[in-house]
Amino acid sequence: MAGLKQSIHRTTTFSVFSFHPRTPIMKNTLVSTPLLLKTTLAAALLLPAMGALAGDSGWYGSVSAGRQTTDSKAVNEGTNSPGTPSYELKNSNVGGFAIGRQLGNGLRVEAELRQRTLDVDSSYRAGPVGGRASEQFSVAGQLRSTTVMVNGLYDLPVSGAFKPYLKAGLGLAHNRSEADINVTPTFAAFGLPANFRSPYPKGSDTSLAYAFGFGVGYDITQDVTLDLGYQYINLGRAKTGVDMNGDVFSFDKPASHEVTVGLRYQF
Repeated sequence: MAGLKQSIHRTTTFSVFSFHPRTPIMKNTLVSTPLLLKTTLAAALLLPAMGALAGDSGWYGSVSAGRQTTDSKAVNEGTNSPGTPSYELKNSNVGGFAIGRQLGNGLRVEAELRQRTLDVDSSYRAGPVGGRASEQFSVAGQLRSTTVMVNGLYDLPVSGAFKPYLKAGLGLAHNRSEADINVTPTFAAFGLPANFRSPYPKGSDTSLAYAFGFGVGYDITQDVTLDLGYQYINLGRAKTGVDMNGDVFSFDKPASHEVTVGLRYQF
């Protein structure tokens, strides 16, 4: 076994230390919100009650869901030989809720929590040139991102039931990354099963996030507004842990374009 490990290490820089096929990564699983995010969210949920006790008005709550797309790529980094490919990320669902308050003169401020998953499940040949031109790389992985944002919004001064608005936000993104990789024919040359995947250690990053966007609300009733919105959000940084060879699987400049439909309810 020691000789096999050394041979694999010299032939490919991806860690292969188990002969057990790995269960495929589950897609679109819920993110376990960290204690910091739970505390922030709990504080946001208490704001309307505190405002009501003080006789304030203008509080609202909202829920939203939609789809996200991204131009970001996933890449192998570290001691990998030249010619390893990058991978496109798939579109996926996004959802969240917010608690906010109208400040007057069209201004609003809100605390918002959102979740999204950026998946990669791709196979690429490293060629046509480079140190690994004959190899086929198959990767399954995902970035699960939870964001807690403080948003400022401005409802444009127009008459009628339709109310366009502008939006900007700043907050934190908690990103959890994982990935498995198979390299053909390198792994098969050592007698490994066809479905064997070498896992990178899971990674977790919390970093600054920022967003900006726009949308339009339609007043269904005096208290209920239908909301159609778009936002671009930069998710900071995200990568797996470092494997035994010093390699990582990185989500390069992760960001998301998100279109959502939601409802706002005026308390």
